[in-house]
Amino acid sequence: MTKNILYLGIGLLAFIHGSAVAMKTFAAPEMVAHLNEFHFNSTWRLFIGIIELLGVAGLLLPRTRDLALVCLWPYTPGGLALHISYADSVARIIPAVVAAVLVPITFYFGGFFNLKPKTNE
Repeated sequence: MTKNILYLGIGLLAFIHGSAVAMKTFAAPEMVAHLNEFHFNSTWRLFIGIIELLGVAGLLLPRTRDLALVCLWPYTPGGLALHISYADSVARIIPAVVAAVLVPITFYFGGFFNLKPKTNE
């Protein structure tokens, strides 16, 4: 059950960030117009897209999953805050909310918040 929740969270995060990556790197007209509203030029659009692409690739590789989650974590609440501050539509805010909630849940179910001290038994 725990592994199912972990893989569901990773899959949803990869889908949310992966679709954003595709729209940013391939310059989808809607994404370009939307980022222009946020005063992000094409350089920032590509930079954010490449960083998210590295994060998605890291999510899919078990060895780099921890680092990818840590690196994507600032993007999710940052994106959420940006969407809310610009009074975006609910349809654009929902993926940011889902991603912001999924990162800590994925951390938890991945065993990253294990606070029990290790014993040498």
